Amino acid sequence: MIKLTIDLKSGHLFVNGSLFNFFTEDDYLESVRNIPAIQKKPLIINGFHKYGGFELVFLGRVFAPEFVYKNNKLYKKYFIWGEGECNELEWESSEDNLKNDRRKLISELTLALNKKPDKKMKYSDYFVFDWGEIRVSINNRDFYVLLNFDYY
Repeated sequence: MIKLTIDLKSGHLFVNGSLFNFFTEDDYLESVRNIPAIQKKPLIINGFHKYGGFELVFLGRVFAPEFVYKNNKLYKKYFIWGEGECNELEWESSEDNLKNDRRKLISELTLALNKKPDKKMKYSDYFVFDWGEIRVSINNRDFYVLLNFDYY
């Protein structure tokens, strides 16, 4: 399994121990060049290049990342949590299942990061650092719990 780690002082992400840079499409492709399990050919829709289709482990939890680029620039990124009630129940999931999953992931991140969320909002929680934030959010439309790294 592919392992994602973070340097909490700098915010740098590492995939299997190598720096993971995803801010441009070229940087992303260079970062994953030597990892056979990661797709290098994008799904192209209306000029957007979408990469994903693999799983990685971050702080002991499984996530499925997706990166979307347009004209080599990062348009959107997110890491879908691949565990929890919603993942097991799929289309049978309720909003309560989604909220339970969010609470569970926040609890696990709180232990792993050794800090509580600094900001709590209706649909997201933020762990704030000097370099940016680790954000956990829910998407009621798709019933996903999303993890993201937002940089200042």
